[in-house]
Amino acid sequence: MTLAGQLEDAFAAIEHGDHATYLRLLHLLADEGNPNGQFNLGLAYYNGQGVRQDFAQAMKWLRKAADQGVAGAQFILGDMYAYGQGVPQA
Repeated sequence: MTLAGQLEDAFAAIEHGDHATYLRLLHLLADEGNPNGQFNLGLAYYNGQGVRQDFAQAMKWLRKAADQGVAGAQFILGDMYAYGQGVPQA
C-alpha cells in the first residue's frame, strides 16, 4: 500500500469512529517520516482525539512535520509555545 493510500485509509477509519485503526495508520506513516502522518498524529495528541491529550507527544510529532514545511504544524507549534503547552513558558 502506498503512503497516500495509508493516509486515505486512516481518514476513512476516523470517519467511521475507528480511533484504533486511525492511530495505528498514523503511527506507521509518522514513523516512516511522512509529514502528513506526523501532522495528523500530532493533532490527535494535541486534541486528545482517540488518545489522552498529551502536549509532549503533540510537540514531538508537530515539530517533525513543521521541520518538513507543514504550515499547519508550524502554526500550532507557535500557539503551543505562546501558551506553554508541552514546553516551559518563559
